[in-house]
Amino acid sequence: MRFTLFFLLAGLGVTQTCPSASAQIVIRSNSSDTISNRVNAQANLMKADGERTRSLAEARLLFAKSEIKLVEAASKKVDLKLKVMQNYWNMQEEYDVRKWNKLAADIENRRKPMVEQRARVASLLDRAFSDPANSRYAVRNGNLFNFLLDQINAQQNGFLSGGDLSPGISANLPLLSDETLAALQVQTPASGGAIAISLTSPLPDLFKTWPFVFRDPEFTVERDKMSELAEPMLSREVTPEQQFALSKQFASTFEAISSKFYHRYPPNKRKGLSLAEWRRINDAEAFLRRVNQTVMQAAETDVNAIQRKAYTEAYPPEQRNIATLSKFMLQNGIQFGKAKPGTEFVYDQIAPQFRELLALLEINPDEEWIADAMVNMDLAKEVRDEPAPKPAADAANKDDAQDE
Repeated sequence: MRFTLFFLLAGLGVTQTCPSASAQIVIRSNSSDTISNRVNAQANLMKADGERTRSLAEARLLFAKSEIKLVEAASKKVDLKLKVMQNYWNMQEEYDVRKWNKLAADIENRRKPMVEQRARVASLLDRAFSDPANSRYAVRNGNLFNFLLDQINAQQNGFLSGGDLSPGISANLPLLSDETLAALQVQTPASGGAIAISLTSPLPDLFKTWPFVFRDPEFTVERDKMSELAEPMLSREVTPEQQFALSKQFASTFEAISSKFYHRYPPNKRKGLSLAEWRRINDAEAFLRRVNQTVMQAAETDVNAIQRKAYTEAYPPEQRNIATLSKFMLQNGIQFGKAKPGTEFVYDQIAPQFRELLALLEINPDEEWIADAMVNMDLAKEVRDEPAPKPAADAANKDDAQDE
């Protein structure tokens, strides 16, 4: 300020000392304007800095908000995945519950017929042994004995094994004589009908005793011819070629005797027959079916095939009883057939022995046995782990794909 005043005074002095000189006007900026400009510049700078600071703060705020939104989006995605997983496991649990409920229902539905069947078994056995007179027909046609074999097979698996029976089972059972064994009619089931076999010989004893009808001299020629042809075929002591030729001759002879039989006893003229005559004709028809099935089965079998042993070959006389007979029949798929006329008493004698065998084997179809029926199911297949149906919510996977 002092220097400014000095220069102004100096200029005034010069002007006064040089009046003749031309006057020069020097215009200088006002000091107050300079200061104002500087202040304004400083203010503008401060304002710009403030705006920059505010813009930076706003940018940081926007960035923080975007970060918050990203975190919220990630949190929602995690929540969605958790919900999807929870939904899946809830569905899995419901699926498992339904599966086990269905399995329990299936077991019970399968068990009911078994319980009913066991109840029928218990009732049948009770009636069979408590009232033999009413079960005599079932005994003499072999059905009751086959039924008892089925029960032994179902409850005593040891009868199908190759081991010996317990001495306590066989010790007190009556022995079966050769006459008793010869009187028992046994057979093996086949698609075309039962095939007759023998307990005392590898050959069936079909031709030893012909039915009453075929004892008529009118059937002698065909009867003798059939016996002659059947023996080598059943014994398998011939070559395959000889067996083929014999089977053709047997078929021709069988056709001849069948034709003669039905010509003499036509089915449409049997209504007026007595009961005895009808039974004889019925036995003769059954005999023809068994003979034809047995011999034709032998003809179609390899002559070199291993033959089944006879029961008397498998067990010595001191071991022949109803226990070993049952074991032999179960192991070889043998069933009882209908008793021949005049041998029904043998079947009546066998019935009490079967009852004693059931007692020794502790086969007692009582109420507890009926209720204890269990279903043999393939549980490994039924209860294997299987995934539940996938939930429809795949939004999480879609979001992941979009983010990537």
